[in-house]
Amino acid sequence: MRITSRSLLLCGSFLAALAMPSPSPGAPREINAVAATVNGRVVTESEVRLMMAGAENMLRAEFSGAELERRLKEAREGVLQDLIDREIILGEFEGSGGSISEEYIDQEIDNIIRRDFDGDRQLFFEHLRRGGITNRKFREITRKSITVQALRGQALRNLPPPRPDEVRAAYDEMAKQFRNEGGTIQYRKIFIPRGSATASEAEQRELAREIRTQLLQGADFASLARQYSRDARADAGGEWPVMERRFLRRDLADAAFATPVGELSPLVEDESGWHIILVEAKETANPPPFEELREQAARLAENRNRAAANEKWIGHLREKAVIKRF
Repeated sequence: MRITSRSLLLCGSFLAALAMPSPSPGAPREINAVAATVNGRVVTESEVRLMMAGAENMLRAEFSGAELERRLKEAREGVLQDLIDREIILGEFEGSGGSISEEYIDQEIDNIIRRDFDGDRQLFFEHLRRGGITNRKFREITRKSITVQALRGQALRNLPPPRPDEVRAAYDEMAKQFRNEGGTIQYRKIFIPRGSATASEAEQRELAREIRTQLLQGADFASLARQYSRDARADAGGEWPVMERRFLRRDLADAAFATPVGELSPLVEDESGWHIILVEAKETANPPPFEELREQAARLAENRNRAAANEKWIGHLREKAVIKRF
């Protein structure tokens, strides 16, 4: 089998990884251990680290502590599984006598340089150098990427279009997401930090609970906010201007929009402390009608069907493979 179809693009995670700073010359280098084997084919730790680089930087910018570790572990498992699946597919391709021409790889690399580096070959090779990737290694990664994309495309080429009920279900989910992410709210908030110069974390937690109890018993929210809250709106009695939901942090938005107007939210705990929210007014968002989103819903349904068909296809190949993780 020879691949002669249109250019297939390398996955974005790898190109993002090339832009990440490489270790300094004096930094200790780890031995390139084996992460997994697939029918005797090796997946190395360096491959896992390379494909993890972009995701890891984004996760470290957004999370910390135990949540960061959980998400890093989850992301690494996903990357390792993708690499294992890649080797399964490559083995299937090579077992059928398939091959990728050097000319086709040249064309694909030229496409990448034009698309991602504005045709600047010097800049492209500088990115390879910074990522510690040789030209030969990049060509091998390109070959594998083309092969996997081509075989996956062939396996899914006869997939039927989504049924009307699948399109409607996709729209219903889009509408739900629209409602969950849209809307505006006006609220007051008291923030109690985890620790202070004069109180322990346990004492601060108990203070937050006591304040909420006082509020439930009729205490004035603005007065308690001025006395106890430790955020930028304390002097304003904890009052915040009307906010769009998309500008609120997810945990605060979820708690606030789940609370009826005129009532208090449960305590919202995060790494910095505890939040008590009083909802004064809110408007939920109404999604566009079905006809306006029909095409998007059809694409969503099609993508879901493709993902399900791909999982079924790769699942069948996994059953035949001998996989060992280390």
